[in-house]
Amino acid sequence: MKFLMKLSYLLLLMSTSVLLGQVDKYKHRSLYVDNFANILGSNNSEKNLFEFAAQHEITELILYDLNKVNQRFWLGDSTKNQVLADFIVEAKTKYGIKRISASGESGIFFIEAIHPYNVSRKNKIERFDIYNLEYEYWNYPQSVPGGYYCETYLKNAQLKCNRKNSFKYYIQSLDVMRMLADELDHDIKVEAYIGNFKKSEVKKIILHVDRLLVHDYVKREERLFEYVEQRLHHLEDAKANIEISILYSMESRYLGKYLLDHPSFYEAEKKFFQFLNKWDSDLDEHLKFRGFTYYNYSHFRYAENIKY
Repeated sequence: MKFLMKLSYLLLLMSTSVLLGQVDKYKHRSLYVDNFANILGSNNSEKNLFEFAAQHEITELILYDLNKVNQRFWLGDSTKNQVLADFIVEAKTKYGIKRISASGESGIFFIEAIHPYNVSRKNKIERFDIYNLEYEYWNYPQSVPGGYYCETYLKNAQLKCNRKNSFKYYIQSLDVMRMLADELDHDIKVEAYIGNFKKSEVKKIILHVDRLLVHDYVKREERLFEYVEQRLHHLEDAKANIEISILYSMESRYLGKYLLDHPSFYEAEKKFFQFLNKWDSDLDEHLKFRGFTYYNYSHFRYAENIKY
């Protein structure tokens, strides 16, 4: 009975996708991998991650914790970073991962660690394919005096601590990432996570990235599209010719509990585009949607196994 129910659900999902023309266009999935410093080098932990990715049709991994990895061994030293190269090769050759994204908070970290790793690896398959910026310039408390971004980055850059300068720092980091990406013959994309942005800001951002991960942090199904609609219109008005990935959080305060009442996380993906095509189908024509991104590996595993 369970097999027949699951088969029926998958057939329904496939037929709906065909009708909406979404089989290939929206299938892509990225996954933020937290705690990566403890996963890397552990055969069991790496295997568990790879198998989870394969089971959930994840095609891209976004690696956190690279600063901690860099503390264990300098990423730019090819005599010490083989463990990371082996991880990337196995992900791509055995588990269907198409691209590996390296996440950092500033352009400085890409200069000091992430890009030197790519330069050190002569075999392209061992390299990062994407440079990912994780810097929440819109997070006001973190950008004012006493906040994390203020104390860690803005003061060192001799910038006054406010949202305006935090945004300036964000753009400067993207500039650095693009410059580094263009240095190699390997085709490296630049992407950024983004939350609450102004129309004037996104007009500048889209000039520096190939893709934006737009956060859609809700817990109720009916708000999946509504929550991001205005921001998507900002991108539409800016004539953004970049890829847009909808970012879901699997934390228990967001979509984590969704899995308790639904047969699969695929439901939330299907519903998003059903709502979009029902209420604002022009967006689908004017923006280049490229699937979904999930935050994060630990929360996702927990959400699928916990009974709330």
